Amino acid sequence: MSFICLRLNLKPPFDEHAEIVSGVLGTYEFSGFEISGNQVIAYANREDLGDWLDEALEEVSAWTEGEPLRSELADRNWNEEWEQHYYQPLLLADKLWIRGSFHPHAPDPAMLELTVDPKMSFGTGHHPTTALVAEQLLQLPLNSKSVCDMGCGTGILAMLAHKMGASPVVAIDFDPWSVENTKEHLPLNQAEAIEVMLGDAEALAPYTDQFDVFIANIQKSIIMRDVAAYVKTMKHGALLLVSGFFRPDLDDIKTCFSAQGLNFITATDREGWCCAQFQKA
Repeated sequence: MSFICLRLNLKPPFDEHAEIVSGVLGTYEFSGFEISGNQVIAYANREDLGDWLDEALEEVSAWTEGEPLRSELADRNWNEEWEQHYYQPLLLADKLWIRGSFHPHAPDPAMLELTVDPKMSFGTGHHPTTALVAEQLLQLPLNSKSVCDMGCGTGILAMLAHKMGASPVVAIDFDPWSVENTKEHLPLNQAEAIEVMLGDAEALAPYTDQFDVFIANIQKSIIMRDVAAYVKTMKHGALLLVSGFFRPDLDDIKTCFSAQGLNFITATDREGWCCAQFQKA
């Protein structure tokens, strides 16, 4: 297996733009990232390359300058590097402890705990969008509620809903790596009851009027394109939690969602990213 390495030069301020660029690229099929000075270094499996690469580079062009420097390199043990250098346990809202299987358990047994070994999937809770959605979920009464996690990544949000008593829970992703990673996490979190599916919005067709809570932590273009499919699966009064976009994009999303019969409830933001909550009328 061979990988390509892309070095993207950032515009100042470097720290702020590194966070934005790595977050946006994290929604695409890259295999790993590093931040070094004024560069974000992105890695992708050559076999996975497609039109999405040009789309990803265009999406981050506002925070980068010049053409990325491209090179090839041998396969790397991404999981080992993540464990050793990047992934640390995380506490959210003083309620949820997120750890790798190689980390200690929660300091307080009363905390909710999730075990996440991300491999090539997106979602450890460290990125602001995942954290924002998780924090909103922690405020909801999910016991016996039906939940769909669209674009599940590692399955972290679906597993959190399950830990909070949601049932049934469905997790969907178009990326086979993410589906595999989610399935690997279920036994680690006593969450085997979650239904995991490979697919996109078309996979929602059998779920008309079934969900009390629908989660889509993806990106603005996909959320706005597929929101009609999301709404069809939601019960009257159901909640829709969306993230993966920046705060200035919220007005566009409100307009789009209003046309689908969704009422805006609230929004939270962190480091420029936004999570918004809507309710089906």
